[in-house]
Amino acid sequence: MAIMAWSEVVAIHNSQSGISTKGGRVRSVLCNQEKEGYADEVRSDAIFYRVTSSTNQFGVATLQGMVGLTQPIRVFEKLGVNQWRDHGEWFVNAVAEEDSGYVFLFRRSPP
Repeated sequence: MAIMAWSEVVAIHNSQSGISTKGGRVRSVLCNQEKEGYADEVRSDAIFYRVTSSTNQFGVATLQGMVGLTQPIRVFEKLGVNQWRDHGEWFVNAVAEEDSGYVFLFRRSPP
């Protein structure tokens, strides 16, 4: 997995927001394991993607609607300033409430 610059990521993600949508579906998400208070978790077989009440609620609702679908989303992880890793396509397998919002479970294979 190559390291990408933000200009490359935004050309694909097409948004400054953490959740990019188009036509009622999530296209891609930006994750960050260093986010203070609600860091995402990227593992080899799963990604735990967290949102809070301050996350764009339209994007959150659209992501909730992706749970259980066989349409993949693309995941980009922020590694540092202008450094991003493209993790490729993942499926939204589940969602659960947390104290400050929701955590979504992404897996490589559809649910």
